[in-house]
Amino acid sequence: MKIKILTAALLLIPNIVFAAKEKTPEYSIESLFPIYFFNGYHLAFGIRIKDFRLRASCIDGGNYDYEPNNDQFERNLGKGCGVFAGYFLSKRWHLYMFIEKQSYVVTKRESGVSAEFDVLDIGPGLGYQYYFTENAYLQPALHLYWRKSEEKVIDGINYELREFDLSPTIRVGYRF
Repeated sequence: MKIKILTAALLLIPNIVFAAKEKTPEYSIESLFPIYFFNGYHLAFGIRIKDFRLRASCIDGGNYDYEPNNDQFERNLGKGCGVFAGYFLSKRWHLYMFIEKQSYVVTKRESGVSAEFDVLDIGPGLGYQYYFTENAYLQPALHLYWRKSEEKVIDGINYELREFDLSPTIRVGYRF
């Protein structure tokens, strides 16, 4: 499955190069701004040519808990970076594929003992760009993260980092 996804992403590159010859690129800067409320950061730079967009991002998830309903463990996103390749279905809706090198820090709530999982997340995303000025936009999206399942014993209890997460996101961005 991962090979199919990576192949599809690589097939987008010739289309983007071809589109670059036909239209001036637009650049953008984005951030998952809610992550700042959790002592983290996120910054992404993108280039859009016609209906295609490439974006690179870096993140530190701070202390946001990805498993708030887990009584035994807290899972935080550490530092990571990724590449996104997408296609705009219309002026605002776009589909994309991504590959991100991530680290998750899993901590046993009771003892504070933690372990780090270094993973490669891949998957599809669907987003919408809502412009509230001519160039500034809000971008809600939905990501499906796929990864190899991993297990570690943390303070005597087995923790399994599952194979997928469905994650809503919201970015604020500016197009140049």
